[in-house]
Amino acid sequence: MSDPGKAFEVAAGAHPASVSSLIGGAVIVALLLAGAWAWISHYKGFANQTMSGEDLGKRIIRFTLFLVIMLLLIRYVIH
Repeated sequence: MSDPGKAFEVAAGAHPASVSSLIGGAVIVALLLAGAWAWISHYKGFANQTMSGEDLGKRIIRFTLFLVIMLLLIRYVIH
């Protein structure tokens, strides 16, 4: 009987857990960059008075909750 984990390790040259951590880290970096871009864009809208302070707060809270949920999901998928 063949072991898929061992076959992956031989073919890829890396342990499946380390590849999983690498992919999870890349997803986290992408989420943080997207969040920084969104927060800067929303702040510019607020500074130009095209967005109210209430809208800015709602959008920041919404993205923060999304980020926390995604980080928890990624944590439990990787480990």
